[in-house]
Amino acid sequence: MKILITGGLGYIGYFTVKELKKNITNDITIIDNFSNNQHLKYFEKFKIKIINSDYCSKKILQKIFKQKIDIVIHLASFKKVQESLARPEKYHFNNVVKTKRLVETCISNGVKKIIFASSASVYGKQNKVRVKENFSTSPMSPYAKNKIDIENYLKNIAKQKKIKFVILRYFNIAGS
Repeated sequence: MKILITGGLGYIGYFTVKELKKNITNDITIIDNFSNNQHLKYFEKFKIKIINSDYCSKKILQKIFKQKIDIVIHLASFKKVQESLARPEKYHFNNVVKTKRLVETCISNGVKKIIFASSASVYGKQNKVRVKENFSTSPMSPYAKNKIDIENYLKNIAKQKKIKFVILRYFNIAGS
C-alpha cells in the first residue's frame, strides 16, 4: 500500500510508521516541514521517503500523488493550545484552511481514504472520568475548534465526494 503521512516525523508519526512497516510492502512517504525539531535518526531504520516541505505545497503534493497514493494519514498541525489563544488566525490558516486544500488535492488525485489526527480537546471540560466518543463537543481553544471544523468538513466532503475517512481523537499521548 502507498501511504502519505503529513507531519509524520513527530511522536504519533513515529509509532504510526513503526506499526505500518511491520508490513514490508507498505511504501511510506512522509511530508514534514521539520518545525518541531524532529529526530531523523529514529526514522532511518524504516527506509521511507521523507520530504522536507509544507504539507500543503501543491507542487510537492502533485509529485507525490503521481505515485498513486492509497491513503493519507494527516498528522500535521499546530498543536500548542496557549499559542492558539494568542494567535487564532495563524492556527485557523494552518490547521483548517491548509487541511481543506490538502483534502481537495487528495480528492483531485484519486485518493479516497484519509485518516485525520484530531484531539480529545474537542470535548472541553467533562464531568465524567471516562469520556465516550459520542459525548458532546465543547472546544475551549482555537486549536480544539480547528479540530472540530476539520472533522465537520471531512464529514460533509465525504458525502459529496464519496471518500472514506477515520477521525482519531487523541488524549494525552505521551504523559500522565
